[in-house]
Amino acid sequence: MRIISLVAAAVLIAASLTAQRISPCQFTRIDPTCGPIYTGVDRVLASRNSSVHMFMLNVTKAPANAPGVLAFSMKQVKIAFPGTKCLLLVDPMALLLLPFNANAQGAAQLRFTVMGTLKGAVFSQAAHDRSGSPVMSNGQKITCR
Repeated sequence: MRIISLVAAAVLIAASLTAQRISPCQFTRIDPTCGPIYTGVDRVLASRNSSVHMFMLNVTKAPANAPGVLAFSMKQVKIAFPGTKCLLLVDPMALLLLPFNANAQGAAQLRFTVMGTLKGAVFSQAAHDRSGSPVMSNGQKITCR
């Protein structure tokens, strides 16, 4: 009888943890790019009462040793950037900007964590200055459920 109680308790705990499972946010590429390639991944560390999203955002093929920004917006747009063949893929009126510097190989990685359950979608894109001319990466739609 005691073994059955222990098995039943283990099943209830497993069911509770499964119900509490937090899914990582999904990254969906938005083309085109006019230079840099932007990718990302979210890993979730979850416990019964909380979760932590660990975001790793990567930019490659950027201008070497160049400063850049990752722009985030709640709305996607497709606006031709004057004087270039680049498209702005995030709403310029509602931006959060995260600055970074590409290394000598033209790569950069930003890591940050967000606690809690995330829901909704945000759009993002990397931008750099290449000798006085802006270059934009592809965009990413980051969807959290």
